[in-house]
Amino acid sequence: MSTGAGVGIGVGIGCGAMVLATVIGLVTLSAIATVLPGPIGFLWPFIAILVVGVVMMFSPRTRPIATGILIVTLVFSIVVIGPCVGLLSGEL
Repeated sequence: MSTGAGVGIGVGIGCGAMVLATVIGLVTLSAIATVLPGPIGFLWPFIAILVVGVVMMFSPRTRPIATGILIVTLVFSIVVIGPCVGLLSGEL
């Protein structure tokens, strides 16, 4: 598999993971709002995906896929997570 195809596959996996993480984050946020106040209940799935992408970077075989996952994760955090955390914490 070429590097470009691996990055494309990683982008697809990253997009699916972000949608799933958003759903899990919202469910977790509503479930543990009284125990853990603040946005941490919303952010943990996104942090987990980021950690998985960084760990995948250590293997040369999975590095192109991890690159695609990390690209989507970082773009999603700038465009979506940043404003959402600002709204949830009352900063905006």
